[in-house]
Amino acid sequence: MSVNHSSIIEEKNDLTMYQKREQSFQRMQRLIPFSFPISENEINAIFENEVLRITVPKKSTSEKVIEINKTDE
Repeated sequence: MSVNHSSIIEEKNDLTMYQKREQSFQRMQRLIPFSFPISENEINAIFENEVLRITVPKKSTSEKVIEINKTDE
């Protein structure tokens, strides 16, 4: 995941012939490792109101049941 943000701030004063311009660019990136493979087509990400929401499908688990035999002693 990566997010880019850029901004330009400009100030002018015609009386003193003063001009100031600031420009910034930011890139943020976060890698999230998973212990199981995920298809890129199944992931959904939305960034709104300064919140990044990532939806990843739940891993299907196949439960394994082991029968325990009780012995009478």
